[in-house]
Amino acid sequence: MIILDDAFLEDQARARCGTIWLVAMFGLGALAFLLDWFDSTTELAPAHHGIATLGRVAATLACLTAAVIGFRVRRPRRVADRLFRASWYALLGFLAVYFALTEIATIVVGWRDFPATGSRSSQRLIAIADASHYTVSKGSQRWMVTTRSFGATLDITREDYGFMLAHRRAGDDASEPDAIASDGHFCARVTVEQAGSALRVIHAGSYTLPQGTIVLCPAGEVSL
Repeated sequence: MIILDDAFLEDQARARCGTIWLVAMFGLGALAFLLDWFDSTTELAPAHHGIATLGRVAATLACLTAAVIGFRVRRPRRVADRLFRASWYALLGFLAVYFALTEIATIVVGWRDFPATGSRSSQRLIAIADASHYTVSKGSQRWMVTTRSFGATLDITREDYGFMLAHRRAGDDASEPDAIASDGHFCARVTVEQAGSALRVIHAGSYTLPQGTIVLCPAGEVSL
């Protein structure tokens, strides 16, 4: 007969708790990735700062909870091992909860701000404040612009970024290939959906805007 002492049973319970937490966090991470894949809009207005703050608070609470679970899940001999495990549990908890809540909030807010009836779409010109290029990892690259109004970030194609490099405004530093100061010199011709005061760019979000989106701003035609 095997007699299980209380310490052994307690360790087993902690291990199960840790396993459940990890499965839940990886599940949230997978959900965030899936929802991000379907995200094809970038909302310009309203800003929804309160929702973003709520997401950070919830992610911070998840981070602290994960750190406690990581520290107590097992009893290794060295405290340093427990601290290391608590650290990566905390990081995983924060990222999984934050990104999952962000993607869920994006969908819910989109449904609320842009009802099926009462929304209209049109082609608009948005003035660009600046553009940048950077390498993500192992050769993967992104080319992005920031709008002058609303401060929204949109992904563009390599060809459109090349167009901006070739037509930089006078006074922009042409020796810097990874940053372009547009300040309204360039515009993005995009499809904007509007419902009341709410605005969003469609065919954007996690996706790259179509090639040919970037143009020189025509005088008097910029609408946003």
